[in-house]
Amino acid sequence: REKGCAIGKVEAEENEAWGAITVGLVLCIVVSSCWGLLNSTEQTDALILLYESLQGEHWKRSDNWKNGEDPCFPGATWYGLYSSNGGPCSIEVAKIILSNNNLTGELPDIFEVFPSLTEVNMGNANPINPLPEKVVFGIEGDLPPSLFAPQMEVLNLESNFLSGNLSPAISNASNLITLNIGYNFMEGVVPSSLGQLNKLRVLVLCPNNFFGELPSFILEFFELQVLDVGGCRFEGELPLGLANLSHLNEVQVGYNKFVGPIPPLSTLAFAGFQGNRFQGTLPSELFHSGLLTLRANNNKLNGTLPSEIGLARKLTELLLFQNKLTGTLPHEMGQLSSLLKLELQFNKFDGALGDFMCEWKNIRSRLFLSDNKFTGELPSCLSTLTRIRRFDVSLNSLSGQIPTFEDWHDVIAIYLQANSFSGTIPETLTSSKLQYLQLHYNQLEGTIPSYLNDLTSMEILYLHNNNLTGRIPDVCDINLVTFYDNAGLWCPLPPCCSEEKCRATEQICCQGECI
Repeated sequence: REKGCAIGKVEAEENEAWGAITVGLVLCIVVSSCWGLLNSTEQTDALILLYESLQGEHWKRSDNWKNGEDPCFPGATWYGLYSSNGGPCSIEVAKIILSNNNLTGELPDIFEVFPSLTEVNMGNANPINPLPEKVVFGIEGDLPPSLFAPQMEVLNLESNFLSGNLSPAISNASNLITLNIGYNFMEGVVPSSLGQLNKLRVLVLCPNNFFGELPSFILEFFELQVLDVGGCRFEGELPLGLANLSHLNEVQVGYNKFVGPIPPLSTLAFAGFQGNRFQGTLPSELFHSGLLTLRANNNKLNGTLPSEIGLARKLTELLLFQNKLTGTLPHEMGQLSSLLKLELQFNKFDGALGDFMCEWKNIRSRLFLSDNKFTGELPSCLSTLTRIRRFDVSLNSLSGQIPTFEDWHDVIAIYLQANSFSGTIPETLTSSKLQYLQLHYNQLEGTIPSYLNDLTSMEILYLHNNNLTGRIPDVCDINLVTFYDNAGLWCPLPPCCSEEKCRATEQICCQGECI
């Protein structure tokens, strides 16, 4: 019995030893797979070439690059290398993310050695205004063909100095979901091979120097959500079939040479058609509950605004200036209570400005209605738009008294010139932030309020060509003031009223004293 126990003990110890060996082998395999690049000097060499080609010594961050360790060594992963789950690379390099990292130079053609690579992000996106000329660092030259691998899903190289044509090899990237090469200097006609990328959801081609007509194969991108070709040299008509792409959320086609009608796109949150030659009326389909911004300024649009505009209750920005739009503003615009910016200047709108304007209480930056044919009085309730900063109704046929604007504490500029306003200058234009007040070419009467000189931010005060009377107050703290063609003003002129300071082109005279 004791011998049997001893034998069993020995067998157990042997089994335990073999188990330990087995576990060790498994761990060795696991560790080997986790440190997969240890066995791939080709990939390591490719990354070192990338570092050297893009002047890695000047990068904002180059943690662990060329440190002598494996690029995916646990705890010392080279900065910007990730696995497919978004964590630091382990089994393989699935993502190279080096955006906003001062990359400079030409991309080497090394990406074919990364069979699991699905994302390359080397863009220089600036949330303020990512123009290439503002970027000091940037990738130059052509895009290497190996970037367009079948497994690639995301390519972001915006705001660099890329040049040359878009390679026909792009058709190899058949699984691409996002392509962003905007804000570069690429050129030529968009190759037809791009039409093979029918899984695209985000397509940003511009600003660049691409030209020709917008390829019709875009109508086959049924998953497309974002189309940005703004700032290139495209021409011709925008395909009306874009309206059939039911997932489109954003279309930016501004600053090209497009003509013809704007397609009846009914799913957009962000719409940019500005700076083209679009004609016809604004499609009513654009205005729906999900629309957030609409820019269609600087075109040749005509007709009236559709009553459906009131459906866009989340609309924050509406820019329609420099067109040929006509008619009165529909009262349904009063439902646009989310507006932050409204610019309708340089059109042919007419009629009175209704009290519905007073529902725009969130307007912060600009309310511009100048150079139209509006008539009647300004609604007195405009004073309730307390967040407004710039207000312009100049060059219309408005009349009546100027509203008090007493609660406009953040206003910077008020432009009321070239109308038929009468009455006196309000005593309540006392915003400490007011810099520009232009009241010239009206029929204003009464005296010039002395408080205007106390507005410490005031830069320009234009009062000429009115019917103002009384003593000219001390305005020496304002940079530029005009008083001329107000026959009832009293002398003496303020001592600071030099020719440069107090007049633009006409003489100021009072009781025989002229400058």
